[in-house]
Amino acid sequence: GILVYALSTWIFGKSTFGLRLPSFLATFGLFILLFFFGKKLFKSEKWGLIFSALFGLGGLFFSVGRMGTPLALALLVIVASIYLMYGFYTKGIDGANPVKTALPVFFSGLFMTLAFCINSVAVFPCLVSVALFALGLVRLFRYRDYRITKVKDSAAINSAAEEISEATVEVEEKVADEKAVAQTTDEEEIRSIHKNHGFALKLAVSFFAGSILIGFIVLLLAALPTNFAFARYYDEENFFTLLGHGIAQCFTIADVTPYTVGNAFTPFSWFLALKGATVFDKSASAVLQVNAQANFVMAYASAVAFVFCTVYVFVKVIKNKAEDKRFNHVLKVYIGLFVCMMAGLIPYLAMVNASAVHSYTFNLFYSLFIALAFYILEGHEKPQSESGDKKVGILALSKVNLALLVLFALFAVIFILTMPMAFGWSVSATAADVMFYWTSIISNGNYGLIPLK
Repeated sequence: GILVYALSTWIFGKSTFGLRLPSFLATFGLFILLFFFGKKLFKSEKWGLIFSALFGLGGLFFSVGRMGTPLALALLVIVASIYLMYGFYTKGIDGANPVKTALPVFFSGLFMTLAFCINSVAVFPCLVSVALFALGLVRLFRYRDYRITKVKDSAAINSAAEEISEATVEVEEKVADEKAVAQTTDEEEIRSIHKNHGFALKLAVSFFAGSILIGFIVLLLAALPTNFAFARYYDEENFFTLLGHGIAQCFTIADVTPYTVGNAFTPFSWFLALKGATVFDKSASAVLQVNAQANFVMAYASAVAFVFCTVYVFVKVIKNKAEDKRFNHVLKVYIGLFVCMMAGLIPYLAMVNASAVHSYTFNLFYSLFIALAFYILEGHEKPQSESGDKKVGILALSKVNLALLVLFALFAVIFILTMPMAFGWSVSATAADVMFYWTSIISNGNYGLIPLK
């Protein structure tokens, strides 16, 4: 990850622009990717736009998304890996064009390994890709068994039809000949199914294993240019020892900056305060404050949405609503978001300190529960009556869409109000008091000014 930023500054000079450009491009790419992810999950462009909007207004879009560290780059490749592997899980491998349809497996594995190269704690979220790959293989086996069963059932139906044919010698001889031909055809088709399945299975496994191997080769090659710097820092010369140090560093706060310690220490820090925003007055000219935290209103909305979705799914499962296709879809999305969210939370259990990359991953999937909650509500909303005066403009929207629009307007307002905190803009003490003084009732004790050295 560091080499990507080094390349950017080599091209554009040792400037703020050169340092932050990779983060901007990665964040913009993730914004577009989330549109396609939401569209694929819900089969609707509307929900794809909602996914992107939740990310764009989440606060981290402009804070972490412009920092000169590989945090945004790590999240991009993590989500890309999950997105591509989800495509393999849902579509499998087409027998007519196996190599092309297996390419998502290759690129998913490659992105997964590159995420590990950027930050080793990304291995936890990337386990989601491994799980999707395993489930995709299971679906390949089930599809093979389904096709074989279908062929056998077709043969059984033909056999039953032949038994009720006219009992004449000529007909019986003709039926016997046709039966032999049909049996041979069925056996050949079953052998063909086994052959195609075996090829698809080998292709998927080979692509996945090959991509991981390539990724680790990239890791080793990328470590070579930094070997001398690490050797000076650790006063050692063994390459693999230095590589181990580099991976171990990803599990500490040291890979971010000291300025994010107070604000990104836990994934729940953004619940507690916007206290840092109050320090931005005209007297704060020689300080830097990077607040890598989410939109706090969105954080609360995500909590409500998560609880709502959990209770809904729990009640529906108890009532055994297996015949409800929309609920089955909701259940799959819920499980997927929950697993991805927890995978982003796992690193906190394994280390004393944590960096913004962990909060970044957790926050993204956590906020997407808002979209799922409104998707659930949309499925239970009754269509508007055709009788009476027709409403126009915003009032013509359904109740769910209107509520969603109001909520996003609130997200946007909070997003704008917190821009001085995110960008370090100077505002007057009076403006800071009016905008943020009320937040002094809550504080995590970590916000404050950190002098530049």
